[in-house]
Amino acid sequence: MKDKITAQLLSKKLCTIKKNKQVDISDEEVNWLVQHIGDKDQKIRDGLVYQFLTLGLVSNLFTLKQHNNIHKEIIDKKLIFQNINKKSYYTLTRSFTALISGTLLYVDDDQTSIYYQKLSPKGRCYLMQSSIDYLNNEKDITGYSEKYGWVHAMAHAGDYLSATISHSQFSESWVPEVLQAIKNVVFAIKVPFIDEEEKRIAEALVQGILNHRISQSQLSEWISTFSFDLSNQSAYYQLMIFKNMLAYIYFHLRKHQFGISSKLIEGLFKVLEEY
Repeated sequence: MKDKITAQLLSKKLCTIKKNKQVDISDEEVNWLVQHIGDKDQKIRDGLVYQFLTLGLVSNLFTLKQHNNIHKEIIDKKLIFQNINKKSYYTLTRSFTALISGTLLYVDDDQTSIYYQKLSPKGRCYLMQSSIDYLNNEKDITGYSEKYGWVHAMAHAGDYLSATISHSQFSESWVPEVLQAIKNVVFAIKVPFIDEEEKRIAEALVQGILNHRISQSQLSEWISTFSFDLSNQSAYYQLMIFKNMLAYIYFHLRKHQFGISSKLIEGLFKVLEEY
């Protein structure tokens, strides 16, 4: 009963926030939101908790103490890896923790935010490394579930990785790990993605190029390391996913009017010539 009352009260506050009005948020309410990051009810998880936490962080609505409590809970309880070998509703906590963690990195790098550089160096490093490790370890490729709504762990993992790569304190030393993690995802696939998750993962590479975290030569060399044994069915799905990623990269770099090197174009089109 208490959970229901809290959810109703927070829903009203969320509506107020969306009208660009200020509200008071108690520490207990913030704790409740964090505890329900992976709620089985889509209306609570996606419609209330995710929106409230994200909007609250982007709009500077939480106190510095509350901001600290949010990322401390996520880090201390290692929510991004909770029940990592289990799927179904277990995935929900990990998947939506990925979104909130990406938002924490975003506001940490936003000079207009009151949370700018409020993550400790250790906490920031944990979140960044976790975005790579999570992509490597998440095995649930469910997009939309009739029972739970959007699960979308692989798409959210891509969003999380994009936030990491876009951060000004992202270290080039992580680039090989990032590229290997994405390659691992491609070759772990046995059936196709059905909700365009590969595009969200490819966006991390686009952000890497646009923010000069990943060089075009690194990307073209990475592309050249892929080969597919088309004698088995899953390889066709893997090649299809890889092509979708490369097409996304090409067209979105063009969209940003980014000067693509001849070497990278050659690497992209060598794979995409039969797209």
